[in-house]
Amino acid sequence: MKKLNKIILLPLFVFVMLIGITTVSQTKVYAYAYTTVYLEVGETYKQTTDNTEPIFTYASNLKGTGYDSKGVKVCDAVWNTATIKNRKYFTITAKNEGTATFYVNRLNSKKDADRVRTVKVRVFKKSVTPGLKNSISHSSADDDNFLNQQVYIYAGNSFKVTSSNGTVTPSDVSEDTAKKAVKTSLHIYECKEKGETLDKGTNRLDAGSLSGSTMTFSSKSGGRATTYVRASYKWTSSNGTVHYSPARIIKINIYPKPVMRVFKNNKAVDSMSMILGNPEDVNTSVTNLQSGDILTEQECIVQDETKVNVKELDGSWSITPLSMTNGIPIRLTFSCIVSGQVSQHNGDAYAKISKAVSLSVSALKSVTVKGHSVNKKAVRIYWDGNPDAAAYRIYRSDSPNGAYEEIGDTAECFYNDNDDELIYNRTYYYKVRAVGRDEDTMSEFSQAHSVKLALSVPKIRSVTKSGKYYLIKIEGDKYSGYEVCEGESKKLLISTISDSVSIPLSSLKHVLYVRSFYKNDKTGAKAYSSYSNAYVINQNNKSGKIKIKTPQINKVSKSGKKITVKMCRKAGSYNGTGFQIVISTTKKFKKKKTINTSYKTKTVTVKKSKATYYVKVRAFTKVNGKTKYGSYSKMKKIK
Repeated sequence: MKKLNKIILLPLFVFVMLIGITTVSQTKVYAYAYTTVYLEVGETYKQTTDNTEPIFTYASNLKGTGYDSKGVKVCDAVWNTATIKNRKYFTITAKNEGTATFYVNRLNSKKDADRVRTVKVRVFKKSVTPGLKNSISHSSADDDNFLNQQVYIYAGNSFKVTSSNGTVTPSDVSEDTAKKAVKTSLHIYECKEKGETLDKGTNRLDAGSLSGSTMTFSSKSGGRATTYVRASYKWTSSNGTVHYSPARIIKINIYPKPVMRVFKNNKAVDSMSMILGNPEDVNTSVTNLQSGDILTEQECIVQDETKVNVKELDGSWSITPLSMTNGIPIRLTFSCIVSGQVSQHNGDAYAKISKAVSLSVSALKSVTVKGHSVNKKAVRIYWDGNPDAAAYRIYRSDSPNGAYEEIGDTAECFYNDNDDELIYNRTYYYKVRAVGRDEDTMSEFSQAHSVKLALSVPKIRSVTKSGKYYLIKIEGDKYSGYEVCEGESKKLLISTISDSVSIPLSSLKHVLYVRSFYKNDKTGAKAYSSYSNAYVINQNNKSGKIKIKTPQINKVSKSGKKITVKMCRKAGSYNGTGFQIVISTTKKFKKKKTINTSYKTKTVTVKKSKATYYVKVRAFTKVNGKTKYGSYSKMKKIK
């Protein structure tokens, strides 16, 4: 029995020993969590733990609650009776800059083996206001801290803002593996009003990317506006609070950018066309000026001074083209300084505005002579006007390709040549040039225009019988006088300076003619007009009708679509003053082509080259203002 008891007690002892060993090892070995908390002075943080009745103690190297190694009171920690999600927590209050560590043990134990959480608290001082400069100006040159900065800027222009000399903590949170703190960052941004925190602002500015501590802003176009640019540092503590350093703010005064325009003939232009030798004035105007703004240092820069000369007048510019641009415009840049708020803060160069226009210079266009008229010895020629011409210069010559002599100027689109040296029945040639406002600049010559200075043809108005005489009344330009002739041979009856003349009855046959003449007083030479139409009287012709002899066709030839007719007059009492040719493809001349001519040889164009044609002719004349025809000749056939 004793032996059996010994055998039973031995395993029991081993079992108890094993239980004891297990219990001891569980008490000494316990894993705990490590937490770092980042706070700014004056800030609190609630730290939770898994224990239901935790006690906290401090490391042996601390002198008291929340002190750092130098004896500085960093923070306080107080347990709360309440819970957060069924967990106990204690509140940490940051007092001064520094680092303190809390240990949370299990139950009432103060042993390191019973530690369940280590909380390291880093407390940072409040941030210092950063410096802030802008690339344009500030209100006071001796303002070293740049506290009262204002920017004056035109819409569309840009400026830079640079932050410097600012500090913010924490300077390093690299050990924050839990990512509960956000690293320090610099912010430069637009805000609505002074003192406002980070937001989208008023959108008066376009911000570029932040490079180091510098950001570029572009002011948008628009009316007069005021906005602000703010710079500050920020970081986020463990409790989620975002901390900004005290901000430095710049007031931005945005003005609508002045706009310069160039006016020619009261019309705004971006490009101009000018005529060589024609100076013109242009004006400039500037809009969007603010009260107190004045314009100074106005100038015009010419791309090529060999092409144009520009002079400043009182409130305008005189532009004189010097040579043609040959299709390649040159640039004129007008500019000025707007002296006012913006230029005072930025300098004149910043407030310089300009307007560029392109200029093309071409030659003065030539004119085209349209026609002429002759009144006795006065020749009038006329042409199409040129709106760019200030005047016209007229030239005359005795031959189309000869030397042309300048005979006069006019501002009209016609010219009267009243030169007494002109000779009747001679052909003269005229050319015209347009003249620019600069008298030395002229267009090319017009085409040559020929004028034959012929005497106008008079007519016999009436012939009346008065006793043994005929009283003949003449109508027309007299010049030096008239010659009255009779018969087919145009025998001279009388030369007179009167508009009426008496001739004995016995001297007259049945046809009369009259013509004018001009006698040169210096040389005695005479010039004659053409004969008038025939005037038929009744003597020796009781019917009052004139008999016109029938001509004959000497020859008809054909080449392609051209038919040439040669005619002659038969001897007789009266052969007429012209021929009428009739051509047809039928013998009865149902479809015919009729041509009047004063020549004995005439070429006529027909429609068909291979058709057979028939040709006949007759003579005609004008008698007492009416056309009279003779009989047709014999018909000729041509293939």
